[in-house]
Amino acid sequence: MKIKVAGNAGFCMGVTRAVDLALATVRANSSKQVFTYGQLIHNPQTVELLRKRGVIPIDDIDALPAEGNKAVLVVRAHGISPSEHARIMEKGVQIVDATCPRVRKVQAIVRKHSRLGYDIVVIGDVAHPEVNAILGYVEGRGFVVGSLEEVQSLPPLAKICVVSQTTCSTEDYKDIVAQLRSISPAVVAFDTICDSTEQRQAEVREMARMLDVIIVVGGKNSANTCRLTRIAAEEGALTFHIESEKELADISLRGNAKVGIVAGASTPHWVLDRVISALNRKAVAGNKIGSMFLKMVNSLVKTDIITILGALVLGLVGATLQHSPLAPAGLVAGALFIFASHTIIRISSRVANSSVGLIREEAYAGRRVMFLSAGFISLSCALFLSYRLGAAPFFVLLAITGAGLVYNILHHLPRLYNITALAKVPIVALVWAILLTWLPVGREFVLSWTALGSGMVIFSLVLLRLLIADARETQSDAIVGKTTLPVVLGRRKTKILTGGICVSMILALLLSAFSETTRALLALPFFYLWICENLYVSRRREFTRELLEAVWDFAYLIASLYVVFAYAS
Repeated sequence: MKIKVAGNAGFCMGVTRAVDLALATVRANSSKQVFTYGQLIHNPQTVELLRKRGVIPIDDIDALPAEGNKAVLVVRAHGISPSEHARIMEKGVQIVDATCPRVRKVQAIVRKHSRLGYDIVVIGDVAHPEVNAILGYVEGRGFVVGSLEEVQSLPPLAKICVVSQTTCSTEDYKDIVAQLRSISPAVVAFDTICDSTEQRQAEVREMARMLDVIIVVGGKNSANTCRLTRIAAEEGALTFHIESEKELADISLRGNAKVGIVAGASTPHWVLDRVISALNRKAVAGNKIGSMFLKMVNSLVKTDIITILGALVLGLVGATLQHSPLAPAGLVAGALFIFASHTIIRISSRVANSSVGLIREEAYAGRRVMFLSAGFISLSCALFLSYRLGAAPFFVLLAITGAGLVYNILHHLPRLYNITALAKVPIVALVWAILLTWLPVGREFVLSWTALGSGMVIFSLVLLRLLIADARETQSDAIVGKTTLPVVLGRRKTKILTGGICVSMILALLLSAFSETTRALLALPFFYLWICENLYVSRRREFTRELLEAVWDFAYLIASLYVVFAYAS
């Protein structure tokens, strides 16, 4: 089975902006209730998550509390009419306008041409909230048509201004405008279909012509998602509209089928990711080699075995950079401690909602005691091995353990949550750097510029890898209320930060090669992660999240090339 994922699948600009504004409103108004007039987006999973964050959808303005100064209402991307805006203001409720800029453009066109004496024709769904909001800006006569047949029922119109719902079908728009021009010589038509909508529709048409099956992911109440489903079916592809990966169990697909996955503008990426993962499992079900490979990758990632391997390699890098004899017990102690701390912290602070939670949720489900036991046993072994190395390594590890416990306690205090959450990734990278610089050389460790340089390489590589992973989850982390550096900085600034780390470390390592040629090889994992983020992996939407984790962690294994060549020379 061949799987192709549409490049334009997932949240559009308007939906992303509306969700971001709603979450920012919740954070800025802790003493007020936050409402949305109607569902913020047409996706039941996201609406429920937003409700848990404090964003409450209402269908009637009268449902707002009587004491308006204790409420904030977020206007969704579809917009509202001027009369509805006035009713909300009368209640004394603060309004946060998340109307999509493209919808506002349509509203402005309608108001202007209505005042110029034009009759307004809106092409779209008469029951859609966006269309109702647009009609609210008509100061004369306004009509809604959704088909060629409905054009025939229009009364005689002298001057016509035509606009469309931003998620309207491009083919329907063209056909209806042509029909209107045939019955009236004075037609001014504005193609107000959103660029994102046009791109999605064009892409689904092309995919439906090339592929056997199209799976459309998104809410059953989403107009643009339903329209994508209709377009795919009209092009002749076997089409299924699903809301979650669970519905794939009822779909039978041929082993050699070419399957396309598309998603509406209201479909969050984590729903899409789960569908992609489930479909990949379905694709390799009859292929022993493919199935074994996928299971192996999933197991390595979900059980953190790949983390242990990465820690072992970076420990070897740390010892080699310091030109010190390797202490195998210290190397193992560092890797076991990292495994233990990751496992214990992840289980103790796991996201409650499994629909958005960590990819390790499935591995943890029903095995919490087993994983916690493995974590504490690994921690005990790490402490024992460090004790055998000497007092200094033992007390360093003990101090880090204590600091970790304090951090975990502070992390659960509401007032300190944001601070500890922001510090998490730099702290994790720093712990890796300290452990994998000190423990692998044991008693031979000497605090020097060489040791600091070794620690900086490990710190930067781990920090970069963690930031790239967190950046991909910015959307879901923000919705479930998880604070991370990418959530605070935003995707653009995070990308600048990760790019800066890559460039500075690559240049530093290439310059250090003048004193030791093999050090240039350590620039490879940084360059590899940059390629993954900017050129290749970010565009390979067919990758499951587990496979992405494995691809990112492979950067640690690439660093082993330095160890091999350093020993060979």
